[in-house]
Amino acid sequence: MPRPQLPSAILVVGVFTLHTNPTDAKAAYRTLAMQWHPDINISPQADARMKLINVAYALVCHHLDTLQQAATATAKPHASSSAKPTATGFTEYDWKKGFKASPSGFASSREALVQRSVQVSLFEAAFGCVKRVTGLEPAACVRCAGSGEYAGTWTLGSKCMQCFGRGTHSESVGSNVIGRSICCVACNGSGVFKPTTPPCPMCRGTGKTERMAWMVDVRIHAGALDGSEVRASDIRLRTSLDESPRKFKLTVQVEKSPIFRLDQDRLSVTVPISILRWALGGEMTVPTLDGSIRVRIPEKLTGLWVKDQGWPQFGKPNQRKPLFVLPKMVFPDSLNDEERRMLKALDARCKLPEVDGWNRSVQAWVESAA
Repeated sequence: MPRPQLPSAILVVGVFTLHTNPTDAKAAYRTLAMQWHPDINISPQADARMKLINVAYALVCHHLDTLQQAATATAKPHASSSAKPTATGFTEYDWKKGFKASPSGFASSREALVQRSVQVSLFEAAFGCVKRVTGLEPAACVRCAGSGEYAGTWTLGSKCMQCFGRGTHSESVGSNVIGRSICCVACNGSGVFKPTTPPCPMCRGTGKTERMAWMVDVRIHAGALDGSEVRASDIRLRTSLDESPRKFKLTVQVEKSPIFRLDQDRLSVTVPISILRWALGGEMTVPTLDGSIRVRIPEKLTGLWVKDQGWPQFGKPNQRKPLFVLPKMVFPDSLNDEERRMLKALDARCKLPEVDGWNRSVQAWVESAA
């Protein structure tokens, strides 16, 4: 097969100009490939035609690369008296109007803002950790090339067998042909028949999949609070599939704990205690971030705090605030006969001045009201 020259290669690919952009050339090549590829087109000329298209497209790509290199070589900055935009996006200082914003050069280098929340557990936020965060972006499906159809089932370019590719056929009544042309119902007037194809199993017919566009390692300092923003110095970019700059705005999100409750920097825990245990006194077990400790039961059922067992200060895991303990009195659901007898005997022997005084006050009020 003779190698085509550049003008004929331009016509074969279908871009029709020597100064087209690579995107249009690639789109034209993909259209021709879907029409003449031997896996799709079963005509005898499909194989030779596809080889010619491949050679022509390679020649066009080489020509476009040459044009781009020549344009880059000639586009060198020349010295002039006009102000040049700096990296900050401003021209030189004007003593009458101040700094002038550069109309170009700054918007193209503007960083894309990426906002994400970093999920951490309560212990990871308390003692610090390093979390890996990845970003997914939509991309064309690699299996169906963005068509959404099952690979190998696209029959683009096949001729409609009802109108033989014309898109219309003559209207007939019985055995008589009237001669009026009507639109073909099978191909809807396009002349191309495309049957219903199964969807691509990878993208489920959408033509789009997600790809990992970037990956960062985030350092969470000890004592990080829920809703706090991660500093830029604590974010390290690991992988990026493109060169577009990104500005990350990551927020710490502390997951709820089934035991502890974190309100800002106040760490608290609710400990259920039996009414009998509270009446007898003694000690109770209190969970902490380091394990558990024994705490004496208070005489009055109020909140207490444990020193140096609460939430750490930011960046200082050894300096902690107090842990607030909230006792919760629990009553028995049911009592048997023996337990009832024992509690009645205990209630009769107990001397409770507050209860006796309250009963006398109520009795006096009832007598006065009568």
